[in-house]
Amino acid sequence: MAVYLRCIAQTPDYPAAKRILSALRERVRHLAPRPSISADAPKPYWKMAGHYELSLRLAPANRNVYQSLKVLSTRWDWLSDGDTGVWAAERGGLFCIPKIVWAELQLD
Repeated sequence: MAVYLRCIAQTPDYPAAKRILSALRERVRHLAPRPSISADAPKPYWKMAGHYELSLRLAPANRNVYQSLKVLSTRWDWLSDGDTGVWAAERGGLFCIPKIVWAELQLD
């Protein structure tokens, strides 16, 4: 099993996106220290200029790891499968890193 966290950050350039990814990784490591955390390099988000996609994979993981990461946001919208949550800034709530404007948390 693995947990995936995909985020979209509003940031002007790659170095800033790397700093945000580093901060996100440290926050996740604090909440779920046991699984290994791999990260893809930030990449420009194709739908919006000035945004970068950030992706983390935690493995091996289980439902407890997944549950511990739910505190990253104050408001997730859960899909019917119960294993995928989506957060978006325009729907309200907060995310643990202010530059992030969208996030998806998935247990797979």
